Amino acid sequence: MRPALVVAAAIAAGTLFAPVPLPAGAAPASSCEEPEPTRSYDKDSLDYGLALDLSGCDWWEGGQIELTASLTRFSLLDDATTVTNRLCGVAAAAPVRERSGGRGGRDADAEDPDEGDEEESDPRYERARVAKCVIDAQLEHGSVEAARYSGEIAYPWEDGTSTVGFSVLCTSGLGRRCTDLP
Repeated sequence: MRPALVVAAAIAAGTLFAPVPLPAGAAPASSCEEPEPTRSYDKDSLDYGLALDLSGCDWWEGGQIELTASLTRFSLLDDATTVTNRLCGVAAAAPVRERSGGRGGRDADAEDPDEGDEEESDPRYERARVAKCVIDAQLEHGSVEAARYSGEIAYPWEDGTSTVGFSVLCTSGLGRRCTDLP
């Protein structure tokens, strides 16, 4: 390929694919999106879960994230309920000091991070914002069933706690399926 043609193609590509500036006063799109729960029904269980990512949410102040998921099954044979709680959030690293041998590591004389709230103001502790949290609730079922399931997941959101849920009628065996209920 001719060098002049390559240069002309590169210039054209740069002009054609150059980023378009935002209009004055417009803010870039936020990557803070409300999560969608997942649900699956297979031959052994019904699973209900949610993956929350607050890393792009400017309203999130970096505190702990608490998720709660519940699943309930009502059937003629048996009833079952499961509740799962998940706590994610800020993690503190143990203090690290130089040992006499020159290798880094935890000093035996270092204060225990579990004693009081010293790590809140101690500069030896590093803080890491954990912005992602995943929760999953599961109920096992028999090989043949006709049951009503309901589920709910609560998670922190901009205006407080948001809750998502569902209610379905599921049948297993040869015609395994779930039908959403009002």
